[in-house]
Amino acid sequence: MDTLHFAIDRKFVYFIITHAWAGITAFFVKLLWPGKTYVREEINMKARNYRQLLSMIFCFVFLLSLPVMAADFPSKPITFSIDGSPGGGSDTWSRLFFSIAEKHMGVSFVGINKPGGSSAVAFAYTLQQPHDGYTLSTVTPNYIITPLRQKLGFNYKDFTPVALILNEKKVIFVQPGTYETLQDVIAEAKAKPGTQTWGTYGTGTDEHIIMHLLEEAEGLQLQQVAYGGSGEVVTAVLGGHIKVGVAKPSLVLGQIEAGLLKPLAVDGHDRATSLPDVPTLGEMGYDIDIPTWRGLVVPKGTPRERVEYLAAKFEEVTRLPEFQEKLIKTLKYDVMFIKGEELDQFLDRENEKLKAILEEMGIETH
Repeated sequence: MDTLHFAIDRKFVYFIITHAWAGITAFFVKLLWPGKTYVREEINMKARNYRQLLSMIFCFVFLLSLPVMAADFPSKPITFSIDGSPGGGSDTWSRLFFSIAEKHMGVSFVGINKPGGSSAVAFAYTLQQPHDGYTLSTVTPNYIITPLRQKLGFNYKDFTPVALILNEKKVIFVQPGTYETLQDVIAEAKAKPGTQTWGTYGTGTDEHIIMHLLEEAEGLQLQQVAYGGSGEVVTAVLGGHIKVGVAKPSLVLGQIEAGLLKPLAVDGHDRATSLPDVPTLGEMGYDIDIPTWRGLVVPKGTPRERVEYLAAKFEEVTRLPEFQEKLIKTLKYDVMFIKGEELDQFLDRENEKLKAILEEMGIETH
């Protein structure tokens, strides 16, 4: 922390305010009607008046100091809820990020994995915690998609976004020797409608959306196989149980480098940092770009100054050499730092875009 502070006990604050108010009342009673209430020696009355005046001054100064003392943040470890299993994308990036942030900010961060429900479990857990800035949650587009697809009783508006930090594309991949190009995949799908199997991380996820948009663009009829996690998709392709997989590059990069999987395309118009030799869907004429942004949120109602403090510190972390080395050069993420009003507007646009796509897919939204 930058400065030393002390904690404020709520009961102590109430004690000071109530007793100071009593002193203020008594002081003005005696000032305006000195002979009607108290019959004391003059010297004692003056002493009491001075004490009450000092109490008023102390109360005034104390109340003015509250905003400064409220800046005592963070004064204890901060918990971050991870919307995924150990070893998954959210777990990997967040634990690396906060290991760097700990050293930079001088505060401990404690990660808790809350997988399940397409991130709904992690979001619900975070909302149940005090809205004081000491509990964050990692987020991906599921932050918007899951409440659209499920009646959860909350949505992205029930949180305050702190910052988006990273972006990751999706890669379409197959077993080596099965297909040479994405055009080969499409040709087979057209020749055998409804038989080609594509694995995704669940219905309505960003991986499924990419598959659907390609279906729409080419008039295909693909067979989706929904799995509980991207790791299962990779395993299914490696085992020959499905023909095509869609996942984040960070989850398949090792198998690609080992020659166990073959990447055919990444979404968007710019090539992925992790797979610079793999063509984009944009290069092939498809306007399909569903970025997997990664960021952090807190429950709505968290003090604004704490949100801004965290956002500013996290932005500093993204400029550190260790961050660049571990998350950009090693894991091959792309930096996508957005905060404040710009982030609010971005999420509103993402909500509108993803809602429209889900409805086009025949998925009911809420």
